[in-house]
Amino acid sequence: PRVRQATGSFPAAGAANGPLTANTLVEAAQKFLSEQSYEAALRHLRAARSLEPENSEIHDLQTQTEKGIRDAIEASGVTLTSIPQLAVAFEQLTSSKLSPQEGFMLTRINGSYDIQSILKITPMPQLDALLVFWKLSKEGFIKLKAGKGK
Repeated sequence: PRVRQATGSFPAAGAANGPLTANTLVEAAQKFLSEQSYEAALRHLRAARSLEPENSEIHDLQTQTEKGIRDAIEASGVTLTSIPQLAVAFEQLTSSKLSPQEGFMLTRINGSYDIQSILKITPMPQLDALLVFWKLSKEGFIKLKAGKGK
């Protein structure tokens, strides 16, 4: 299949010395996925998809990857029914380097809302929001309590 080249220059794993194509973006995504860098993997797959929106192989790979990431996140305890609770003092949060998305999610945690309730007021895709909770949990900023349901 014919692969269009991206314009501009931004770093991607494996694409440092050549043109940035959908194929190099997919390769980078697979590398990030193997390192459990889920956000980077999704970002690269989405970029590959935008370069070749009609490519069914990339579409299928993105769909499978998103499902696999969701399964891994849920296996780690981050589910829609989980109830996030802050695990660190407020002072530690203010001195930490957090993304705007992480900061937004942290301001929505009250210890009684489950993740699904928080996602209803979140302007980001569900998988991306789950990734934020996964990352906050992995980094020890929040702990997750099992919720009702499921």
